[in-house]
Amino acid sequence: MEQVWYAFLEIIKITIPALIVFFTVYYILKQYIAGQLNLEMIKHKNERSNVATPARMQAYERLILLCERISIPDLILRLNTSKMDSMTLQSAIMIAIKQEFDHNLTQQTYVS
Repeated sequence: MEQVWYAFLEIIKITIPALIVFFTVYYILKQYIAGQLNLEMIKHKNERSNVATPARMQAYERLILLCERISIPDLILRLNTSKMDSMTLQSAIMIAIKQEFDHNLTQQTYVS
């Protein structure tokens, strides 16, 4: 019976330190992997931002240009001829605004 207890104690002496080492390594690796994952996510976010920012700036520039091109005084100066009546001018202005809007429609995806 004494030998069984001795063998049991020897197994416990080996198992407990091994479990302590195992859980310590597991915890450290888990923290390391989580840190690396966060670092990769930050890198990916920065890369995506670096790609999207120029496109967003170009979209804002296009929208500013759209606003300038559809301003009523500019449209009247650009479209009005001496032989136009008010209804024809109104129709021409509406068509021009629609064309400008359609031309710049894709830029709206980059602007929130």
